[in-house]
Amino acid sequence: MMTLMGFCMLLWANAENNVLSLALRQEVTVNAEKVTLSDVLQSDSYQRVKQMGFKNYPITSAPPIQGKRVLRTFQVEQILRVNGYRGNYQWQGARSVLVSRAGRDFSPANLEEAVRHWIEQQSSPENDYRMERIVTPRIGKVPPGKLTYNIRKRGNRGLVGRNSLSVDLRVNDRVFRTVLVQTTISVERLVATLNRDMERGQIIGEDDVTWDYRRLDHINAPLVTPEQFSQISARTMIRAGSVLTKHQVAITPLVIRNQPTRVTARNGSLKVRMKAMAMDNGSAGDHVRLKNLQTGKIFVGLVNADGSVVVELTP
Repeated sequence: MMTLMGFCMLLWANAENNVLSLALRQEVTVNAEKVTLSDVLQSDSYQRVKQMGFKNYPITSAPPIQGKRVLRTFQVEQILRVNGYRGNYQWQGARSVLVSRAGRDFSPANLEEAVRHWIEQQSSPENDYRMERIVTPRIGKVPPGKLTYNIRKRGNRGLVGRNSLSVDLRVNDRVFRTVLVQTTISVERLVATLNRDMERGQIIGEDDVTWDYRRLDHINAPLVTPEQFSQISARTMIRAGSVLTKHQVAITPLVIRNQPTRVTARNGSLKVRMKAMAMDNGSAGDHVRLKNLQTGKIFVGLVNADGSVVVELTP
């Protein structure tokens, strides 16, 4: 609310032939989203306006970070006129002020740490992910305030290998900028490595491979697992030191289509054993369709390493 003194000064200033003397700063740097009267007016001019009862009104939006904007005397006059001043003006010195927007230096190390933490959060008991390499864009300065990151994966491919991540830079919970970060991500997996060269069609036995955990930064094909390592042969020639994938080997199916198969149906602790007709070929870990020999009903089960099939029944 305007004070009595401010009201009297406003009446005086609005009187005929009375002139309000003001002066602009030559250059100013702001931190906020708006440029106000106190930012652009010299201190004695702003005090004069303040004594007349005017508040620190916003004049215009601040320029972008590291940007500049010129503000002229008529813009100040418009704000004062909108808020009740009807007198004349006498401007001292410059007729414009150069407004810059301050910012703080951006630290790529903080972004790298945020991405590394996000990747580690995607890990599970089966997949231990780790960031091997990161390329961040040059960002420069960001506005003052609390800086947080919203990270998301682009595309539908898996995490392992080279990936592009979209990162929202949020200042005080508002998106300031979205950047693209290039990463290389590895995962630790149990792999079978060949001890010797294998010719096409050769049976691969337990003595031909070494099982160990290895960190991989690319997986071009599904890996052979210990559950599937039974009666497999080389589909093509495979060199010693190669990591076995399903594309390189032919896995002899444990369940053969149109052949009777042992089935165990489980519902909690209750188990029922029977035989059913396999409708698919399947190796350990595969899901196959089966047909009940008595009712003709089709159901799906999981192939065990011993060639039997387990069906989980819901209550």
